[in-house]
Amino acid sequence: MLGLLPYVGDGLWILVMAAIASTSRAALARIPRDVRMPLPFAPRAGVRPRGPRDAAFAMAIGAPLLVGLALLIFGRLAQTPDKAMLIFLVRTATAPLFALAHIAWLRGALRTLEDEGALRS
Repeated sequence: MLGLLPYVGDGLWILVMAAIASTSRAALARIPRDVRMPLPFAPRAGVRPRGPRDAAFAMAIGAPLLVGLALLIFGRLAQTPDKAMLIFLVRTATAPLFALAHIAWLRGALRTLEDEGALRS
């Protein structure tokens, strides 16, 4: 049973990354290339710093990808069943959190850009 945990965790991360990529692709179609948009994972909760569209999406897609890859490696290197289970539980808890964080950021960014009139129809 423990031998299946890495594959279930991989499947979950694949689903999350597919959802992130899908929502990002749909949003990129509406955002012109020259728009400076709010960056994800801002250090403070107030006004978000802005950056180029491509940099914002690179951060929003790259962060969960890197965390997922790190957890994949840690899971494969786990020496005991307890460690393997712990890494699996961390993967299953963090994957949906990244998806929710991405959707929340994208929703807020699109709402801000729409209020400014910067989106395509």
